[in-house]
Amino acid sequence: MNKKKLLGYALTACLFAAVPISAGAAATASGNNSVSGGNYSAPASLKNEVVLSNGTRQVSTIPDYFYTTKVNAAVISTPKAMVEDLAGLSAADKKRGVSVRWSVTDGNTGPEAVQALATAAVSQNKQLVVVLDDRLYRRDSGKDTEILATAAPILVTIQLPQQLVPFVSAGRNFSAAAVSGAGVQIAEDLDTNPETLTFALQYFGALALIY
Repeated sequence: MNKKKLLGYALTACLFAAVPISAGAAATASGNNSVSGGNYSAPASLKNEVVLSNGTRQVSTIPDYFYTTKVNAAVISTPKAMVEDLAGLSAADKKRGVSVRWSVTDGNTGPEAVQALATAAVSQNKQLVVVLDDRLYRRDSGKDTEILATAAPILVTIQLPQQLVPFVSAGRNFSAAAVSGAGVQIAEDLDTNPETLTFALQYFGALALIY
């Protein structure tokens, strides 16, 4: 990848604050890493788009499999080509059809990872609200390989369930927390819409919303 381009992407890394955790928690963040090459089309009743404060709809730039009732929707808004670059796809990869896929599910997040997320929340004077399994994959010839981290953060927006919106309106500040090899990464909300949480995400496997 072009070094200047990578440096530009990396500038958003300052949006993260790291909270150290045990190596065991990082190792169990992803749970079961075996992935079958299945159909990643989300069920029609579930959404891969969020409604922004101006009423427009943001569709995920990366095809996703969204299967959870814990949040209303989740999308990646960073341009597709940039996500592919940050995920390590070369020009040759793209030419022969290699792609990036994303999934957001209830999953089977390991107990150590959940505990690490809860501890990180407390360190921020917050509490754990939602834990999700979010995974990024490289799809090559029908085979999926999990991507644990991108070269720099990408932007994710989550549509909060209606029961949580009043807490935002009352002044509670939501953040996202993701488990990485270096600890739990805390990412602050970048938008002003009380119904959505937009944040920079670099590590994939276990993702939590805290407030």
